[in-house]
Amino acid sequence: WPDWKIVFELGRKMGFKKEFPWAEVEEAIDFQLEPTGLSVDLLGKHPDGVVYEEIRYEKYKTGGFHTPTGKVELFSERFREQGYPPLPEFSGLADNPMSFSDQGDDFPFIGISGARSKAFVHSQYRNIPSLLKYDPEPFVDIHPGDAERLGICDGERVKIESPNGSIRIPQWIHQNAREDLRRGPSRFSTHCLGLGRTGSGIQHQQFDRRLPV
Repeated sequence: WPDWKIVFELGRKMGFKKEFPWAEVEEAIDFQLEPTGLSVDLLGKHPDGVVYEEIRYEKYKTGGFHTPTGKVELFSERFREQGYPPLPEFSGLADNPMSFSDQGDDFPFIGISGARSKAFVHSQYRNIPSLLKYDPEPFVDIHPGDAERLGICDGERVKIESPNGSIRIPQWIHQNAREDLRRGPSRFSTHCLGLGRTGSGIQHQQFDRRLPV
């Protein structure tokens, strides 16, 4: 089954038949496109694209933004009405915005996910040899100063460890990387073997959050 069919069938099995009335994915896409006046059939007849509306720049100056107030909203009434915090929340300490600041001695760096690979979509297509030639394995960026201080060479495979586990992964030295921070991969899959993971590792979605490493 394709992904859309799995999602639709799962939703219906969970009791959401009303929310998933479509038999084919084209019907669902047509539902999404309905406010625009476009359809899958229309787009199929125009493979080079359809001009939906004239390009206008800085529309916010005359029409505002697509919010209830027409402004940039730091306080979201829509979130509040649905029972969610209307303001962004963060549980870090005032003097150190990372909530794991007390683990700095064991994990002196911050791990985040960064730019996505152009060859893949999340963990998809990583078993295709031609795409793996373009981007064969995940890597972590490191600042030249950190690399020099730790004695790490460009491309060297180094153990990265967090409270969730560890992984051996190449380190690429980048001048635009931030010191004391490791920018790692996002959503690589089990096709990337030989990474020396232990525990739950820090792969896949784990690197999408800030982690002590």
